[in-house]
Amino acid sequence: MLARHWSVAVSVVLHSVITCVSGFHTLHYTIQNYIKTRFLCFCFTK
Repeated sequence: MLARHWSVAVSVVLHSVITCVSGFHTLHYTIQNYIKTRFLCFCFTK
């Protein structure tokens, strides 16, 4: 009983960590693209 409860808790934690990490990667990628685009625009309009 306790072992099953423990495995469920571990899987929930892993799932939330994976979701958080993938969301962070998406956010990081979006910010990187935004900065890159702004930088290119700045360079070209200068």
